[in-house]
Amino acid sequence: MLKTAEPIEDYRATLGAIGLVVVIGALLRFYDLGSDSLWLDEAVSWTEAKDSLADLVWRSADDSVPHPPLFNLSLFAAIKLFGDSEWDLRLPSAIFGVANILALYWLGTMTVGRTAGLLGAVLLALSPFHLSYSQEARMYSLLSLTATLYAATCFRYLRTPSLWCGTWVSLAGLALVYSHPYGALNWIAIVVAITVFFLLPAARSPPKTMLVWATSNVIVAAGFMPWALILAGRAQIIAARGFWTPTLTAAFARAEVQAVAGGRLLAPVILIGVVLGVVGRLRRDVGVLCVWIVAPVAIVIVASILSTPVFISRYAIGSLPPLLLLSAFGWTKYAKDRRGVVLSSAVVAIAVLRLVLHNPYQNVKDDWRGVASYLDEREQAADCVLVVPPWLAIPLNYYRRTSSCQWGALKTADLPAEMPASVLFGIFQVTAADLAAFTEELGRRGWGERYQADFRGIRVVAFSR
Repeated sequence: MLKTAEPIEDYRATLGAIGLVVVIGALLRFYDLGSDSLWLDEAVSWTEAKDSLADLVWRSADDSVPHPPLFNLSLFAAIKLFGDSEWDLRLPSAIFGVANILALYWLGTMTVGRTAGLLGAVLLALSPFHLSYSQEARMYSLLSLTATLYAATCFRYLRTPSLWCGTWVSLAGLALVYSHPYGALNWIAIVVAITVFFLLPAARSPPKTMLVWATSNVIVAAGFMPWALILAGRAQIIAARGFWTPTLTAAFARAEVQAVAGGRLLAPVILIGVVLGVVGRLRRDVGVLCVWIVAPVAIVIVASILSTPVFISRYAIGSLPPLLLLSAFGWTKYAKDRRGVVLSSAVVAIAVLRLVLHNPYQNVKDDWRGVASYLDEREQAADCVLVVPPWLAIPLNYYRRTSSCQWGALKTADLPAEMPASVLFGIFQVTAADLAAFTEELGRRGWGERYQADFRGIRVVAFSR
């Protein structure tokens, strides 16, 4: 029922090209995979996945934002098979990122065509945003992959409706909704768009096709219901207490969307391609891509305006694959023969230039490895560590798992009444005013500052009496 995309002239050359793109994408994602320290969120992932499966599920649900456990399950497997070094913990994300390149090409062959699918895969392989989150021990590259796979299995079902293809729709849908809380938004957007654009017209949708489609997605909804109830309960708490994301403003939203598209140099190129892709008669597959791009982000922005701000760029990574695929379609839509080669090469060249000149998402992780080494060299048996705010103990404990004396505090009133130690090492990631307040309070208690060091914004201050 879905029109087959037209193949390019040299099928073997295309397969060779996508193979090369996947190899390049893999080299970029595995290069220096373990060079940076884990930052707070990555250490949280390690904490949630490092013990038993029961602990994994409980900790995932008990997080401040209860993430579905699929990524933690992949992390659990990596830890058991390989260990828990930085490289090991980031391995699943890198694999998901590479697989996403191939999945996007597959989706392109069933929708906007092999040429556009190939260019879209190139843009994803070189995307600074996608590359960054393919090298982080968090669930964002998994969200992007599962969204792409779910859309691809849906279009596969449209081409060959069957119970078997419907089963794959259910499995891919369950993977999507259990990848990240925003996975449900991507699932809803894709389901609604495909139903409206392809399945609602009665002449195009035999009853059996509609029945299998509906059943497949009811299975997804039913399978996600237990976690949806957990998310709903946590959403009420977040609405009452607030969330950590910044207040949503037009400037902030524009900057975050620009970040997803690749920054100031690449974003205009991507957005121009999107405009070219939607100009003229709107194709049904393009309509699905448009809804998939816009709806999840729009829903979150509206929710942030009406209630609590919950929008940040990395949560929108599920909309990145259709954005790049639609842009690729726009750039190749009107270009034939040599013009197509020139235009496609120009788009790829800009993407490469953006990556080579500056990737703003690299080398921004906190240097907890440096903090731990600094303490290990100086801390004596009678010394203690003060961590401000207290949740910074999570990445610190990843690197220092045998610390015998450690306190945490959010404000000066949280400091212990008695602090017996020869030297107190304060680990601070706070504003200058808050640091001054803690220094003043410790001084009032007889602690004088001896020396301090900075590790990418983490301030280590040594105090003694």
